[in-house]
Amino acid sequence: DYLRSEAFAADFRWLDAHVPWLRGAPALFAVLWHYLGAIVGVLVGSRISDRFAKVRPGIRMEVNIAGLVLGIPFILLMARAQSLAACCVGMCLFGVFRGVYDSNLLASLFDVTLVFCFEKEGVLRDENDDSSVIPVIDRNLYAELKQQGIVAGGMLPKLDNSFATLSAGVQSVIITKASNLSDLSKGTHLV
Repeated sequence: DYLRSEAFAADFRWLDAHVPWLRGAPALFAVLWHYLGAIVGVLVGSRISDRFAKVRPGIRMEVNIAGLVLGIPFILLMARAQSLAACCVGMCLFGVFRGVYDSNLLASLFDVTLVFCFEKEGVLRDENDDSSVIPVIDRNLYAELKQQGIVAGGMLPKLDNSFATLSAGVQSVIITKASNLSDLSKGTHLV
């Protein structure tokens, strides 16, 4: 091991004699490289999961698991490093994957579903027929329904605001009757 070798002791003595302000270098290296890697990991991990969360709801948890598993080899690299440079590279790369894990830790617990409750079962194709619930509406269908006059009046602000919240990062929006809160498969789901 480099850390137990005479070469390390000689390097440390030279460093101590010529650059005394770096006496805390081991602690500095342990924190610096790890956190630099973590910054990169947080940026990359959050970008990946935010991009795919709308089409694949479980992606945040999968990114968390990938961050943990992919960080393991770099813990081993740090433990078996034969040089300070290899140890720093291991710390940095472990930091990247720890950052990937951290980037989704809270987001995976708090993915938000917005539920609009009102007196109807959902968005209706015929406002006089409570069984004419439209189960799923995307932006294209919404434009068609508006153009045909099927969705009008008080439903327009509800749907406009619902699509705005989806654009702002809310995971899903459901429009349903308050009595359906125990079964969110009912109602209209906006995607």
